[in-house]
Amino acid sequence: MNTPHDIVWKDVAGYEGLYKVSNTGEILSIGRKGNRGDHLLVPQSDGRGYRQVILTKNGQGKTVKVHKLVAIAFVPNPHGYKEVNHIDENKWNCNANNIEWCTRIYNVNYGTRLEKMSTKVSMYSKDGKFIRAFKSIREASRLCGFTNPSNIARAVSGKRKTAYGYKWKEAL
Repeated sequence: MNTPHDIVWKDVAGYEGLYKVSNTGEILSIGRKGNRGDHLLVPQSDGRGYRQVILTKNGQGKTVKVHKLVAIAFVPNPHGYKEVNHIDENKWNCNANNIEWCTRIYNVNYGTRLEKMSTKVSMYSKDGKFIRAFKSIREASRLCGFTNPSNIARAVSGKRKTAYGYKWKEAL
């Protein structure tokens, strides 16, 4: 856990003198005329679990992700990557030691995200005999050589009775 003396503040790129970002993921608005003085911005969720704030410059507001501001200020990016990954998979944890620059493909495939989002399924014969369980609909389709995973998904959801000659159920 960070103690107050571990916190480092840097100007937000493009908003120098207006906002600062800390290595712990806090955003500070610098007091100016008509403003209430220095104060921390309260981040909001973007609806997908990421922290965001609105930065204003010359009367124009811009919504920005907190993890991206932290990465720009504190995380080296020698390869010029465009995406930022949360190492612990907690989108609200924007501490500089918890984020890394990465490629899109790395970010999408990182960690347990796909497993958490996947529907585990079981395959049954038409007469109801269990055949096999799969970690996901996509895995079932791939391993069985089926061309369209959405057919299995429709069978799992009850929109169709079978897919590829089998019954399918969501596994627990």
